[in-house]
Amino acid sequence: MRKSGIVVETESGIARVMLLRASGCGGNCKSCASCEKQEHFIELMNSVDAKVGDRVEIVAQTGRVLRLTLLLYIIPLVFFLTGTIAGYLYFRSRSDQYELFSFFTGMAFFFLSVVALRFLDRRFGDKNATRMEIARVIEAS
Repeated sequence: MRKSGIVVETESGIARVMLLRASGCGGNCKSCASCEKQEHFIELMNSVDAKVGDRVEIVAQTGRVLRLTLLLYIIPLVFFLTGTIAGYLYFRSRSDQYELFSFFTGMAFFFLSVVALRFLDRRFGDKNATRMEIARVIEAS
């Protein structure tokens, strides 16, 4: 994953970089005046000795981003579907409102997966796994 940003501050080997998030249309539609461009600031190790005002390229390893995407989206979805199917099979012969109970069972499994992922992340998560870094200076100020 590659992004670009502008260095707004440097201090003792750390660069504060402003990332501009472009609108979904890319800035080419008639309603772009109403699109809100959000500025994001991140602090990164300044390994390329970037100066204030430099435009820099920021990279994150794609494999790590994909793994985190799997954890954040796919695992809760699998838990939800598993809970819904288990609830359906359990409540089908026990209640007239088995669809409602199976949905709530699926939601319980979903929230259980979110809590478990949060616990595992805090306990075993590598804080540097998603670390982005400045790859190069694109344009010096």
